[in-house]
Amino acid sequence: NLQLQASGFAGGRHSVGFVAPVTTQDQPGSDGQYAYRQVDRDFYGHYTIDLRGKYQLRKVPVALLAGITHYKGNIYRKQLGKGDRGNNYSLELLSPYGRDLDLFTGSVAAYFSAEIKFARRWQASAGVRQEQISSSAFGRTGFVAGSEVLLKDNVRRGRSVTLPFAGVSYATAQWKFFGNLSGFYRPVLYSELIPLQAIDTVSPDLRDAGGYQAEAGVAYKNASGFSFQVTLFNLNYQNKIGSYQYAAPGGPVRQLKTNIGASNAYGLEVGTDYTSKWGSHSQFSAFAAATLMKAYYLDYTISRTVYGIPVLENNRGKKLENAPAAIARLGMEYRYHRIRAGVQMAYTEKAFSDAVNTLQAPANAQIGIIPAYAVTDVFAGSNLGKFVELDAGISNVFNRQYFTRRSSGYPGPGIIPADPRNFFVRLKVNW
Repeated sequence: NLQLQASGFAGGRHSVGFVAPVTTQDQPGSDGQYAYRQVDRDFYGHYTIDLRGKYQLRKVPVALLAGITHYKGNIYRKQLGKGDRGNNYSLELLSPYGRDLDLFTGSVAAYFSAEIKFARRWQASAGVRQEQISSSAFGRTGFVAGSEVLLKDNVRRGRSVTLPFAGVSYATAQWKFFGNLSGFYRPVLYSELIPLQAIDTVSPDLRDAGGYQAEAGVAYKNASGFSFQVTLFNLNYQNKIGSYQYAAPGGPVRQLKTNIGASNAYGLEVGTDYTSKWGSHSQFSAFAAATLMKAYYLDYTISRTVYGIPVLENNRGKKLENAPAAIARLGMEYRYHRIRAGVQMAYTEKAFSDAVNTLQAPANAQIGIIPAYAVTDVFAGSNLGKFVELDAGISNVFNRQYFTRRSSGYPGPGIIPADPRNFFVRLKVNW
């Protein structure tokens, strides 16, 4: 049983923005014009070809899967362009882009897995994925005294990644017990390979981040419409990528981009849902889900300045950024004939936005606590006929003011506010 799949994409993302700190208001000057806008443009193109084969062994309950995937992608990145002084979307430039780069990535991956069923209720699977990756970048990173600053010797990197996985499960008519273990990796990004300032340096030994994830759990489902699942998980993350300052011998203080630490996260996920028919024309359903997690650094190198000299220290034990200790979701829906209506509620606990666990945000709001928030949405809809559906809803019903991110760059800098109360109406036609 052979299967061939191919896909491709071509597109772009462009932005025109005012990127001054949040303490600077975007308002017209004495001449009635706004500050110069920054124009950034990305053009994307990529394709993927995947060939796979599956074979079921005769006389034994073993299924084998093998395949190979080829990927090639390109990003043409133009950034730091000096735009006009209007308040409309305009990609017009008054001077060349400060950054003009060609970024290429290619990979070939071979994978194999085997699945076996035994003792009627048991199932086990295992496999491995071997991936060969190559990346390159060249172009201009900026201007100094009117002269172009080009990537030194361009940037070319190749590496090989091995990702194993294994899982086992035991199932009855209503119960299922399972466990899984797998490796993962997070590749080095182009933005991490390219120095953004003259004082920045990138370690030649910079490695992809990666680690393993493990889970074990139990799931239950009965004929009355009730089900639940409980899962314990652990995520170990090695070679986290970041930067710190260091004093070069006989030279200035520099910023080094390198692998700076490791983290671990473990916790519990619980989910349940229930569906009940009330008579021949109505139905009620509800769901609830929650995650409790502890995420912290096992090792994390940072630098702080003592009498003007950067001093390295370890930040182990600090909480992981953007990792709330609790997340909960709850929803209910009622259907009567063709009409449906429901409500959904979500709660997210507070989290830190930086690895140092800064409590008091500075004036630029780029680091600090992300406060806890709760949001409620309501919706309703109806099938108006065989081919037409009408839906409407209100998001953030109580108009809570909250934010989910702090950013030092796009789309910031500063906090990234969430949407206020808003509503939608959607008409869907099927044919």
